[in-house]
Amino acid sequence: MDIESRATATRTRMRTEDFKPQVSPTAIFFVSLGWVYALCGLLAVMWAGHKASEFSEKARRPVLEEKQKWDDRLKTEKDRLAEAKAKVDAKANEATEERRRLAAEIKALEDEVARNEAKRKAIYQEMAEIQQDFKPTGQQAADTQGKLAQTKEEFSKQMGVRGKMWSYYSKRWGELSQGFWKAMKEQAPAQMSKFYDDNKHTVFGAAAAFYAAEKYYKADWRPRAKSLYQAVQKDFGNTPYAPYAFERLQQLEAKADFKPGNYPVAPFARFELEPITDQEKEAKRQRDEEAAKRKAEEERKKAEAEANKKGGGG
Repeated sequence: MDIESRATATRTRMRTEDFKPQVSPTAIFFVSLGWVYALCGLLAVMWAGHKASEFSEKARRPVLEEKQKWDDRLKTEKDRLAEAKAKVDAKANEATEERRRLAAEIKALEDEVARNEAKRKAIYQEMAEIQQDFKPTGQQAADTQGKLAQTKEEFSKQMGVRGKMWSYYSKRWGELSQGFWKAMKEQAPAQMSKFYDDNKHTVFGAAAAFYAAEKYYKADWRPRAKSLYQAVQKDFGNTPYAPYAFERLQQLEAKADFKPGNYPVAPFARFELEPITDQEKEAKRQRDEEAAKRKAEEERKKAEAEANKKGGGG
C-alpha cells in the first residue's frame, strides 16, 4: 500500500465515532510541569526586575541628595559672593567719595595756611617796626629792675604778715572751740551765756546764743531764754539756728515745758547750708511752711488785738 492510500485510510478511521486520541499520562504530566516551570520563571524574572528597580532607586537616592546638597551650597556661595561683591563696590564708592572730600578739605586747608602765612608775615613785619620804634634806654631798664625788686620785697613782707595772721587765727580758733565745748558740757547756763557775751561777734556767736537759751529754758529761766532766742532771730537770722529759735519762742509763748530737741551742733555755722538730699530739702520745705503759717497767725492775732483795742477805745 502506498503512502496516499494509508493517509486516506487514516483519515477515514479518524472520522468514525470510535476514534479516541491516545495521549500518555506521562506526557500530560511533563507538559504541565513545563508550564509550571515556565510560569515560575516568568514570576522570578518579574520579581528580580522589581528588586533591581528598588535597589537602583535606593542607590540613586543618596547620590541625588548629595547632588542637591552641593547645588544648595553652590547657590549659597554664589549669593555670598554676590553680597560680598556688592559690599566691596559700596566700600569702593565710599572710599572714592571720601578721597574727593579729603582732597577738597586739603585744598581748603592749604588755602587757609597760605592766607595765615601772609598774615604771619605781616604781623612779624609790624612787630619789627614796633621794636624798631621802641628801644628802651639803659636807665629805663634799670628802673624796671628796681621796681621789680621792690615788688618782690613787698610781697615777701605780705607773706610774713599773712603767716603771723594765720598763726594768730589758728590759735584763736582753738581757744574759741575749746571754750565753746567746755561751756556745752556745763549744765548751768552761766558759762555759755558769758561765752556768748564775750564772743557774739565771732563765728561761734549764733551757736552760743542758741545753746545758752536752751540751758536757760531747761533751768526754767524763761525771760533770759526768750531774750537769747530773740537775739538768735535778730542777729543770726541767716543761720540754721533761726528756725529752731522761732520754734522755742512759740513754745515759751504757749508756756510749754522744756523738752530736749534734736538740734544740730554746728558752732561755726554762720549761714544756713543749702539742703543736698531729698530728705533735707523736704525738711527745709516743711520748716519754711510752718514758719510762714506761724508768722501769718501772729500777724492775724496782732491785727485782731489792734482792732479790739481800737474798738474798745471808741
